[in-house]
Amino acid sequence: MSTQDFNYKDPFDVREPEEQIFTLEKYSQEEVLAQRQSIEAIPLLKFFMDNIPQIILILNDRRQMVFGNKALTVATGFSDLNAVMGMRTGDILGCVHAIRSKEGCGSTQFCNHCGSYKVLLGSMAGGARSEECRFIRDARGENEAVDLRVSSAVFEHHGHKYFFFHITDISLEKRKKALERIFFHDILNAVGGVKGVLEITSETAEGEDKELLELALQQAVSVVEEIKAQKSLSAAEAHELKAKFERINSEDILRNVSSAYSGHPVGQDKKILIAPEADKVFFYSDPVQLSRVLGNMVKNALEASNAGDRIEIGLNRKNGKVVFWVKNSQIITEDVQLQIFKRSFSTKGSDRGLGTHSIKLLGEEYLKGKTWFVSDKEHGTVFYLELPIDTDELS
Repeated sequence: MSTQDFNYKDPFDVREPEEQIFTLEKYSQEEVLAQRQSIEAIPLLKFFMDNIPQIILILNDRRQMVFGNKALTVATGFSDLNAVMGMRTGDILGCVHAIRSKEGCGSTQFCNHCGSYKVLLGSMAGGARSEECRFIRDARGENEAVDLRVSSAVFEHHGHKYFFFHITDISLEKRKKALERIFFHDILNAVGGVKGVLEITSETAEGEDKELLELALQQAVSVVEEIKAQKSLSAAEAHELKAKFERINSEDILRNVSSAYSGHPVGQDKKILIAPEADKVFFYSDPVQLSRVLGNMVKNALEASNAGDRIEIGLNRKNGKVVFWVKNSQIITEDVQLQIFKRSFSTKGSDRGLGTHSIKLLGEEYLKGKTWFVSDKEHGTVFYLELPIDTDELS
C-alpha cells in the first residue's frame, strides 16, 4: 500500500476553529496602553493583585492582556508587563498551538477545546466560571505538559468589557493523583499476590508451619485492608468516592468489626465487647465504608487504652436513626479535644492524624451521617456515628 492511501493529518496543522466567537483582530498597542492606564487607575487594584500568589490577568474583550500581577512575570520569565502587553493567554504561556499558528492563540481547531477559551466564553454569559486547562508548552524547544485551573469573571470599566482571569498551576496535583492511582493499583496487586500464595500454602502446611503461615496470612489481610482504606480516603478527599448503599444487619457489622480488631496488634492484651443492650436493626448504608469508619473508631479507642482495658461497641435506635458508639475508659484532655477531627492532628506523631479525620469525612460526607464524641469523667470517651435507617433519608 502506498503512502498516498493514507489521509495523514499533522496534529499541529493550523486550521480555523469551527466556531469563532472572539475576533482574531487585535487592538493596536496604543489602544491597549490606553486600556492599561485606565485599569491601573482603579484604586488599590495593583496592590491587591500583586499580593495574590497565583497569576492574575486582566484581558480586554479581544482576549489581549492589558494588566497583570507580579506572579505572571515570575512564572513566565518575562522581564516586565510591557513585554507581554497586548498578548493573549496562549501566547504568554507558550502553548504550542498558539506559537505554531500564524494567527496565534485562539485560531486553531484545538482552541475550541481549550479550557482557557471555554472559560472566557462561559463568563460572557454572566458570573464567574472555572475550567481545567490542559495544553503542551514549548519550553525552550521541548514539549512540556501543563495542567492549569483557570477562572474568569467579566466586569465593565469606562464603557469597556474586561475579563478578570485567574490561573492556578495544578500540574503537580495532577501528577500526584496519577502516581497515587498507579501506586495503589500496583501495591494491591503485589500484596494480593502474597496473600494468595499464603492461602494456598497454609492449606497443606502442618503444625508450627501452619500456625506461622496463618499468622502471616492474617497480617497480609490486614495490610490489604489498610491499603484499601487509604485508597478510599484519598478518593473521598478528592470527592471521587462513590458510596454503594445496601441493606445491613447491625449485628453482623458489629460482630465483623469486633472480630477484625480483636486480632489486630493494637488490640493485644485488650478486650472488645459488644454491649449486650445493643439494638438489632436492619438499615441501609455502604457496608465497606461503614466498616472502615467503625474500624477507625475501634482502633482509636484501642490505641488510647492501656493493657487490660476493655472497650465497648454498640448501637441504639433513636428517633428514626441508628447510632453506633465506641467507648473506652480514658479521658481526652481539653486541648486535644479541640483538635479532634482535624486532618493532620494526632497525639501519636506528626505522621499520623487521619483516623478521626476519616471518621468525619466518610461518616458525614459519604454515609450521610453525623459524628461527634464525649469525653469526661462520667462517661470516659465515647465516639458516636448517627446514620439514617431508610434510603429515603439519603436523598
